[in-house]
Amino acid sequence: MEAAGIDEFRRGIGRPASGNREARSQWFTHLVGLATGGTLGLARERTGAAGKSLLKRHEDTLRYLAMDLSAPYRSTVPDGVTVIADAFHLVQLANKKISAAFRRLSYRTEHDHKKLGLPRPLHYMLWRKAEDLTPDQLDIIIDTLDSDADGQQIAAVWIAKEQLRRLLALRATKTRVSPAPSEARDRLASFYLWCADHDHVPELKTLANTIEKWQRPVIDAVLTGYSNAKAEAHNRTAKLIARTARGFANPQNQARRVRMATTRTARLGTKKRRSRRSRKATGPP
Repeated sequence: MEAAGIDEFRRGIGRPASGNREARSQWFTHLVGLATGGTLGLARERTGAAGKSLLKRHEDTLRYLAMDLSAPYRSTVPDGVTVIADAFHLVQLANKKISAAFRRLSYRTEHDHKKLGLPRPLHYMLWRKAEDLTPDQLDIIIDTLDSDADGQQIAAVWIAKEQLRRLLALRATKTRVSPAPSEARDRLASFYLWCADHDHVPELKTLANTIEKWQRPVIDAVLTGYSNAKAEAHNRTAKLIARTARGFANPQNQARRVRMATTRTARLGTKKRRSRRSRKATGPP
């Protein structure tokens, strides 16, 4: 197993017996193989110790580990394993900074979004990809944000998000071509320069500081093309299994049910391969 992803999911709130607090644990940490997509292990809680117990079993073969921006999981990564920052969570972090700027400035557009000609409120339009917006929508957004100082601050955060997306767009999964490390560093430098030129916006300062802490994993995410998408995909299955437990809140049983559900594809593939093996003819011709 060369690459894996680590993530956590909530199994639901159980009803333990009185005085038994251990059964009230609501979280699991799971390790997912990025090649097969199957669960490699489950551990109670979402702590660094839980992640360490899972990684210890695969530290001899593991080379890449994808994760969200989780400091506890990152602190337990064995030596020699390359950490990959998940691209989805990087963009999600930038979108959260846009929302934080809206809240801090209590920014409201002068007109309703339908009167502006936008299909959704301005707040949500900034979460979308810039290339998915029509030229008319882009003109409306730029004109609206450029009309006052508060809007210009929000526009600065929005442009920083697009600078970050421009860096992540170099991944081979997007371009089908291995990116050059120098080009990745150049685009990251452009992001830093934009944030430095607008350091009066607090959301940009915190965003730049976080990216700086995760700079090496961000660059490795671009160069390797790995992401934590398969681990995130298991979240839905694991949560569904936990919800359909029908009142059975035993963590061990729930862990077994999750493993059975998330490894079904791999197990069925093995079964089909075995069934296709030819058998020697026996008996008279």
